[in-house]
Amino acid sequence: MRLCPGQASGAREPARQAAGASPGTAPNIKATLEFPRFRTHMILRRFQLVLAAAALLGACGRDLPWRRAAAVYVSGPTPCCAAQAATLTPCDPLAPAAADSLLLAARSDRELGDAGRLGSLTGLAWRQRTAAGRTLDLRFAASPDTRASYVLEVIRPTQRQDTVLSIASNGGTVVWLNGQLLGASRYAARPARADQDLYTVALRAGENRLLYRIVTSTAESQFHRRWLSVDSVPEALATAIALGAYSDLVVAPIFPDTARSVALAPPQVRLAGRPRVRFRWLGLLGDSIAPAGEYLAVYPASLPLPAEFRGMAVLETEVTDPASGRLLFLQQLPVFTDSVAYRLARRLAKPGTDADPVRTARVAAVRAAFALPPDTIPLGAWLQAHTLVNLYRYVRQPRDFFRYPGPQVWGYRALDGTVQPYWLLVPPSAVQPAGSAAGSPAPGLVFSVTHMVNPSFWLGRGRTTGWVSHMAALSVLHDNFGVLPHLRGRHDFAGLGVEEFATITRQVAAVFRIDTAAVAWQVWSAHGKQAAAIARHPDVSLAWLGIAVPALQRDVKQLASVLDSIRPVRPGLHWVLWRAADDDQIPSPLTEAWVRIIQRAGFAVDYQVVPYSTHLGGYYRDIESELNARVSPRTRTVPRQSRATR
Repeated sequence: MRLCPGQASGAREPARQAAGASPGTAPNIKATLEFPRFRTHMILRRFQLVLAAAALLGACGRDLPWRRAAAVYVSGPTPCCAAQAATLTPCDPLAPAAADSLLLAARSDRELGDAGRLGSLTGLAWRQRTAAGRTLDLRFAASPDTRASYVLEVIRPTQRQDTVLSIASNGGTVVWLNGQLLGASRYAARPARADQDLYTVALRAGENRLLYRIVTSTAESQFHRRWLSVDSVPEALATAIALGAYSDLVVAPIFPDTARSVALAPPQVRLAGRPRVRFRWLGLLGDSIAPAGEYLAVYPASLPLPAEFRGMAVLETEVTDPASGRLLFLQQLPVFTDSVAYRLARRLAKPGTDADPVRTARVAAVRAAFALPPDTIPLGAWLQAHTLVNLYRYVRQPRDFFRYPGPQVWGYRALDGTVQPYWLLVPPSAVQPAGSAAGSPAPGLVFSVTHMVNPSFWLGRGRTTGWVSHMAALSVLHDNFGVLPHLRGRHDFAGLGVEEFATITRQVAAVFRIDTAAVAWQVWSAHGKQAAAIARHPDVSLAWLGIAVPALQRDVKQLASVLDSIRPVRPGLHWVLWRAADDDQIPSPLTEAWVRIIQRAGFAVDYQVVPYSTHLGGYYRDIESELNARVSPRTRTVPRQSRATR
């Protein structure tokens, strides 16, 4: 049985079983029935089904506003972005493809007939799939020469309907409705996540034809479509924002001196009347330069540079809910002209003898980002812009450099005298004037230690950029600091972790009002032993531990034993374990099988087990959302040692 939008079969069973409930529990009416056992069993079973159906209808509200899909056709792979295919670079999702015009013409054919007739109209091989209802889940094979597949879906509402279409894909997706372009994904190279692309769709009464082009970026591409009920939209919007729907909208934060405007990435959310997106130009020190426009849902493809622009500025993006006024996302993205950026980098990053570890770390970051000697390879423009504005603010305001929200390069002097940098994500509430957030819970820290890092990882070689964008969105939604520790550039998690985590926690606590009883870690199960060793140390603050269990993890009993060793030292520690699957969505059957295995190993009793996909977001729900919804508020209001995990 399919559940409501945003849920998946088996997704909540572990938590219910941990609480002592059994799957499919129904009221005990057996004692009131005077029938033979067999008939009693049948009546009970029917009664359970009626209860389940009633619960489902009550949870979902209205059912689908149309009959089941009349047809779903899937094409064979077809060339896309042919000029780029040889280099294996991702396609631009919006770039026209050769087959688009033929398919858009074919969609107007009165009777599509079978897959054979559709093939004769378009020149592509098609196969018809089982008709879909609220959800549609497809997989495609691909190669460097065939970078796209098409899906044609026919639905027939009984009356005109305005609904919301949610798309997830591990490649960019372009969507047309009845021949009109609805929109496209911002990026083609992305892992599949629920609610990545959201569209308000006006369906006419009678037949509607939806055409999807899925740009493939891996050997196997996925496409997931679902229709949302109205009450599911706020949660879906929050998920889309957490996945970066409005992160880093500026396409090129360092651009030629001749530029008169900055290009913006297209929106991944196109919901009627929501959200409100406001742009504002700021100086690097936070002073207002000029407004840059306010828009509902859809914003322009570019923004003109303000008349006061002198080669460097900050573009502030603020996303709010028009109905409640709630802040959903805030990002301050520095932009520079090319000549100003390099001139400022050379001037600010001159070698010196400054003993301040934070400034020393920021100078090193700028030197590496701009490939100033002795470095020879520059990093991406996004990292160049952020490291440069961090250093500029520090030089100009050494006593209050921290009063800007968003990603910052910090650093500390380790016991061996070396300067160790790390990324710190500062939530907007942390830089508000004193008293403006009175009564709100103190923010906590979320450490991401899910990957071993190398000496240059903290500068962005690897997955730092995506992690920082993701955590920047979550810091707005959940009011947490995000930390990517450096671990001194060595693969010595256990040996350095105690010093690293304890020092970072103390440093951030000394500058901001944070709750050191609400410190969380996210780690891979491969580092379970090291995490346990660090967690047992009295100098380390820890209230929540999330363990990603990859698909290759076999010895789950050993992992349970390792985690149990922490319990005598930290009896109030909150736990969550989730399934990781190489940045890919997990099909429900595989997830449910994994949950059964992990339950048999004893995790369902002592730990909360959730079938999420990865530490950066999942098909079911986001792991940091789970942390903040279930753990942090309790941790911040109830003494940590007074809670039991069983």
